[in-house]
Amino acid sequence: MIYNLKDAVITLKDGTPTTPKTLEIVADEGDLSFSESREINPIMDRGSLALIREGNETMVDVSFSIKYSGLLGSATPTVYEALKKQGTGGSTWQSTNADSEVYTVDIEFEVSDPSTGSPVEVIRISKFAYEKIEFKEGEEYDTLSVSGKAFAVTVAAS
Repeated sequence: MIYNLKDAVITLKDGTPTTPKTLEIVADEGDLSFSESREINPIMDRGSLALIREGNETMVDVSFSIKYSGLLGSATPTVYEALKKQGTGGSTWQSTNADSEVYTVDIEFEVSDPSTGSPVEVIRISKFAYEKIEFKEGEEYDTLSVSGKAFAVTVAAS
């Protein structure tokens, strides 16, 4: 069976111990992508390739976009407020990376079988920090696009 974003929920989670604060994003339209890469360094021997070695670790690139109903909320934070740790609801969120100067959240992308409701795939992206948030006002609907880095070399999928 083929599943898509209509069968999925994106959840943002903060770093509150024991019971993290969460924000579920149910999107009929949008996307989520991540890109893992690694640094490969060639080792030369008298001008010829001798072998390759892994270089420095690289962070995971992450982006998502969704139809959006509003930039600011009230007691429950919007996606914008949760990512920026702002507003009435978002200002109480805690970073998922206590060892960093940059505020981060975890992202969980869960795809469920529409006939049973059971999860068929879960992708967990740890310690995500946005680099760019773009809001577009549209005639029929607004769009929020987010891109940034996860302080991790890979995502967890099950």
